Amino acid sequence: MRIQNISFMILSAYLCFATAWADEALVMSPPFSIEGVDPYSEDLYLYLSDANKVHLAISIEGDGQILLLNDQPPTPEQLKVLKKALADLQDQRPIDPQASQAIDYIIQFLSK
Repeated sequence: MRIQNISFMILSAYLCFATAWADEALVMSPPFSIEGVDPYSEDLYLYLSDANKVHLAISIEGDGQILLLNDQPPTPEQLKVLKKALADLQDQRPIDPQASQAIDYIIQFLSK
């Protein structure tokens, strides 16, 4: 019985953390700020932070087939927010040329 209780407590704690992380992942508050681009990765990685200083990692992986937000597939609502916020970010000047290219590519990917 004691092992079952411990297992249940561990599972409960995991679910609480997973739920909190999922709730956090749903909230993105534009405007975004550019943190950088990973120039050494084979895949595209764009690092941003939102208005609440939440760090976001946007990646396009697998020969340009999969877009991930913080290593998770984004929800349809997140995709809408992301597309608009990136377009707004692209209108800001000056932007690092690598970041600008990454943003353009992600916007094109989201427009497919």
